[in-house]
Amino acid sequence: MWAVMPHPPRRPEHLRALTGLRIVAAAWVVLTHLSGRWWAIWPELPDSAITNSGYFAVDLFFVLSGLVLAHNHFEEFASGRGDYLHFLRKRLARIYPLHLVTLVAMVLLFMLGAHVADPTLRGAIGDLTLVRSWFGNDMGWNLPAWSLSAEWLAYLLFPAVVVVVARSERARGWLLTGLIAALVLVDGYGSWAYPGVDGQAVAPIRVLTAFTVGVALARLAPYLRRVRGAGLIASAALIALIGALPLLDDHWWVTSAALFFCTLAVAGFGYGTGGFAALLASRPFVYAGKVSFALYLVHVPFGSLMDLLLPTAVAGGWSQPIRIGLVAVEVVLLGLLACAAHHFIEAPAARRFGRRSERASVEHDHAGQLGHDRPGLLGRDQRALEHPEPVEVAGSERGAA
Repeated sequence: MWAVMPHPPRRPEHLRALTGLRIVAAAWVVLTHLSGRWWAIWPELPDSAITNSGYFAVDLFFVLSGLVLAHNHFEEFASGRGDYLHFLRKRLARIYPLHLVTLVAMVLLFMLGAHVADPTLRGAIGDLTLVRSWFGNDMGWNLPAWSLSAEWLAYLLFPAVVVVVARSERARGWLLTGLIAALVLVDGYGSWAYPGVDGQAVAPIRVLTAFTVGVALARLAPYLRRVRGAGLIASAALIALIGALPLLDDHWWVTSAALFFCTLAVAGFGYGTGGFAALLASRPFVYAGKVSFALYLVHVPFGSLMDLLLPTAVAGGWSQPIRIGLVAVEVVLLGLLACAAHHFIEAPAARRFGRRSERASVEHDHAGQLGHDRPGLLGRDQRALEHPEPVEVAGSERGAA
């Protein structure tokens, strides 16, 4: 009953709400990073701890990433058929092109006088090689890109995560639930024993706990679909994550609670109905979710550019209607920039390099079949091309916010 299923049900339509959930998380991160500028322009704008706690949203992205990768790739790696290099090439094609463009943009803005979190050669090398968050808490050049290096670590270790989850699944069904509970506690302990950015656990602990939780959730999908009111539970968890946890003092159990609520939200919106699920699965939210990765990467360069073009000391002296209008215009411009980055950089690069990776994988397997008489490898890739992967949660394999 609990053995690894050879052909798990794949229902990408159930993941639409998770695509919409991404824009909620991304908007929270953006508000955290740009609220300082907008409040300097419009001091009358309400402020609270909620607007400064977008770092909780990062765990949502990590859990989402693990779930979607497992949804699409768990079986091939659990059975030993996974093409590791092909897998990594596809992941890199999704996250790196836009990351590189925004990194270059931050270097240019720094040369023009913009503020950069960590304008050092070490920071640039860490960003270029996607290892920035592995060995310390360096902020790098484009502040939110730290999570891309954390995601890259999770991608590299994905086969090992599959082994851990698969063995738990084969042993006893309840071990998957126990594994999730243990990871939630480990994340909280990590924030106390090995604190990193924003009082959370250092990036390797933080990403691997949340990412593995997502992988485990994907294996529990047949059971999660049977939970009545899962969407309502997820909605309550999302409200608690955004509206309650930021009001509490920093404690290790708050970190654990954040990952717990993220787990409930992803599980409920991914496989349940009710609550906010229908809204998140609506076309506007799904489209915004597809653009969320671009929004996440471009919002800090955008803020730096606006600081150069229109310092808050100047704008703050204008009349209130003009200041309100200025904030609204900046929000619209940021949204347009994110859409442009998605449609003209992120998506085309992912398609181009993704197809190249597909061809290289097929040619490699074909050569192996001819040279070593290894039947089945080429056929597997042909079947993959004839029956492509289900539609993924947009951006969930591309990085976190």
